[in-house]
Amino acid sequence: MKRVLSLALACAVILPFAARAQGKTDFSGTWTLDPSKSDAPMGRGGRGGGAAAGPITITQTASQLTQKRGEQTLTYTLDGSESKNQVQGRGGMQDVTSKAHWDGAKLIVETTRDMGGMSITTKETRSLSADGKEMTIENAISTPQGDLNTKQVFTKS
Repeated sequence: MKRVLSLALACAVILPFAARAQGKTDFSGTWTLDPSKSDAPMGRGGRGGGAAAGPITITQTASQLTQKRGEQTLTYTLDGSESKNQVQGRGGMQDVTSKAHWDGAKLIVETTRDMGGMSITTKETRSLSADGKEMTIENAISTPQGDLNTKQVFTKS
């Protein structure tokens, strides 16, 4: 009886952590934008239009995700703590602060930046298709002038 109780207690403690760990998706790889399934980059016309800035290469560990696209490299810690990066903006490089956390198998990255005295927040939701061959990035951008939602779909190379 003691063994059964001990085993049940051990399972109750261990299984939730194991299930949570299994929900974390590995986005590592090289990804190419599929314009036919994606919204155009801001300011470049309708769905499927506009030029992509090249493939995205992602490396990921249990604690960090690094994304490289052209000359731009962004690194996020995956535990909800702040990550500091610089991104190209109007007038040069801008400092941004991001927090990344998991929502099941989806990675959520919330970023804030100051653009000309305006606070801009972006909520990026990153997910993989069931077969792991497509990565979808949905962005919800909030500015004092209004909100914008975009979607980009990438194919694994």
